[in-house]
Amino acid sequence: NWKEVGGKDEKINVINRPASSGTRAAFEKKVMKEVKINDSVGTVQDSNGAVEQAVNSTPGAVSYLANSYLIGDKKDALKTVQIDGKDSSTENITSGAYPFYSYEYMITNGDAKSPVKEYIEYISGDEFSNKLVEMGYIPASEMSGLE
Repeated sequence: NWKEVGGKDEKINVINRPASSGTRAAFEKKVMKEVKINDSVGTVQDSNGAVEQAVNSTPGAVSYLANSYLIGDKKDALKTVQIDGKDSSTENITSGAYPFYSYEYMITNGDAKSPVKEYIEYISGDEFSNKLVEMGYIPASEMSGLE
């Protein structure tokens, strides 16, 4: 009950992502750490949009989703939670103050060759970093020094 943690007298309704979700993997690693998610508690939603809809339509719901979802007209779609008194701003993520984040990777079999090499250079370059920010992501160049 939310009352047990300072909220109103209302059942806590957990909305999880499926075990195959990258967002869930990041949540387990960065937030839950050694605590295993109990899949018999709450419900599972397969997408950020489904999580948003479930949280907004389920009294007492709590969940997690990708920060990149909360941009544009979705910026205020959900109430976000601070971790250790810090919000999920780019500054807090890149400084390591907000622990819930993940990297994305590009993997090749050996050294990348043309045209894959040029694609990777473009995606990791300055020109595309502006597009990443526009889409709600943080360019890898700003994530240096994090685990």
